[in-house]
This record gives sequence, C-alpha cells and structure tokens, in this order.
Amino acid sequence: MSIYDMEIDEECIISKIEGTDTLKYKFLEFGLKKGIAITMTNFSLSKKNINIKVRNTIISLRNYEARNILVSKL
Repeated sequence: MSIYDMEIDEECIISKIEGTDTLKYKFLEFGLKKGIAITMTNFSLSKKNINIKVRNTIISLRNYEARNILVSKL
C-alpha cells in the first residue's frame, strides 16, 4: 500500500521508498525514511495533493510522489 491509498487520520509506518535518486533525496530532506510513522491529515478533492504529518510537521506531496512511498499499517 502507498501513501496515496491511505485514509484520513490513518497511521502507518514507511516500509519502502521507491523512485529516482533525486526523489529519494528529496524525501530524505523532508524526514521521510524507512521506519518513520506518518499520519494522513487531508488531501485535495482530486487527490492531486496529499498532506501527511511526520512527527510534528505537515508535509504536502503530489500524488505521483505519494505513490513512491510504500507503507504498512500499525
């Protein structure tokens, strides 16, 4: 399951990050790495933008970016 498939207020742990090296580095700068707990906060009606909470920070991702982060439920 990817972040794109999560429901609002659902908590998951990042299990794998896919994509190009540039995209992986961008995620690492945001604090997104394997083993980190995240919470889906909200998304746009068309699901083009997705907001997640990592620790105490809200991060907005585009839908194609969110599909590259695989998660597992707690």
